[in-house]
Amino acid sequence: MAKIKCSFSQCDITPRPNETMQDGYGSRLEPGKEARTKIFVKICSMCTSDSDRFLILSADVCGFDHRLSEIIKDTVRYMTGVPQERIALCATHTHTGPACGVLESCGKNLIYWYRAAEIIARAAAGAVGKEEEGTFEFRISSLPLKTIYNRCGRDYLDRRVKVGVFKNGEGAIKGLLVSASSHPTVLGDYLYSGDYPGVMTVNMSVDYPGVPVVFLQGRGADTNPYLREKLPADYLVNKLGTELSDSIKAGINELEGKPVENYGIKSSYEMKEIPRKGFFTEEEYEQKIAAEYDKLFKTEAPVSKRCVFPEIEWLKMCRDMQRDGKAAAVKAPLQVLKIADGVIFTFIPFELLCITGNTIEDKLVEMGYKRESIFVVGYANEVLSYLAPAKDEIFDKGGYDIGGAFGAASHWYNVPDCSKATEPAVIDGIMKLVNDVK
Repeated sequence: MAKIKCSFSQCDITPRPNETMQDGYGSRLEPGKEARTKIFVKICSMCTSDSDRFLILSADVCGFDHRLSEIIKDTVRYMTGVPQERIALCATHTHTGPACGVLESCGKNLIYWYRAAEIIARAAAGAVGKEEEGTFEFRISSLPLKTIYNRCGRDYLDRRVKVGVFKNGEGAIKGLLVSASSHPTVLGDYLYSGDYPGVMTVNMSVDYPGVPVVFLQGRGADTNPYLREKLPADYLVNKLGTELSDSIKAGINELEGKPVENYGIKSSYEMKEIPRKGFFTEEEYEQKIAAEYDKLFKTEAPVSKRCVFPEIEWLKMCRDMQRDGKAAAVKAPLQVLKIADGVIFTFIPFELLCITGNTIEDKLVEMGYKRESIFVVGYANEVLSYLAPAKDEIFDKGGYDIGGAFGAASHWYNVPDCSKATEPAVIDGIMKLVNDVK
């Protein structure tokens, strides 16, 4: 039977005080100050032979724009020899990490990121070639996340925590792959942190010292921490971080001693064009731009001015795309990793809502994959906006994740709004890659 080899590592990329802005909230006016918790990148290198090596990286940031993703993945590629299409660069989606280009107007510091990219690449190189033979066992923890709710008032919510435990030949736990659908938005201050996944890292290091937990963010884009506006932030971030770590520990303790035995690593990658909503006329854009400038000139509040400018930039971008005859579309890096029969990861470069993640998971179950070892990962490689569900009863109501109003998420991301064709195109693209790795 084919055996798998893995190694896990992590590195500290915490910014210096005042070194960079933070990402996740567009209302901040100053750089981040001290660190509340360290900003980590966790790494899993896996292979059955040198030719099929795959790297999963998870960073305590909000996400990545195309340029930063290329910088990091290329640096890792040149340091390790692993090609970009076999590197999954994931984000925990903390809203208190260093600015990373997700919200374009938050202004990432490339000098900081050049340094961080080298640190990440050296940590990846430390993992590559040092993999040891072992086995994975997967479990859905019996302890669901409790202190979360659907912020859009929908019925969909994924409280599950999935745990993949890698043990070496001596039975020692060497690393964890963990997936949950959360929205780390408890903290919105000027302290760098991983939010409650960062608290989870601290908690896990007590009971499992030296065991990196590679956190893979799931379908939590319409999820928020419960009572975020009423409970003290320090209390809530520790409560949710402890819920997450307790759930992981429960999953480990509930393993049945039935690990995956036969492995075969296959992966597939495609940069796919994804349709978006069509444009208004140039004249209509000019009217909308004029109206936003009117708002700008009439307000004295610095935060309000700070938030109007991205809307103006978004309108100008759409106007110019329309004027130049460009398609209302984005290029999306879609990626799939299969490590054994029943075990699959889909890496999707959008903020995933619960219904989309559920749809993909259900399709994979129909194909024979096991729920406990299906990892539908959002915020992967890049983040190109929310991925609005195409269901009429959701899409037609509009909202922050759909676009079409001031402050809509796509405007902060500086991409055209979603259309009803956007989500189906992403799902179809992912399922095509799944078929490629059969």
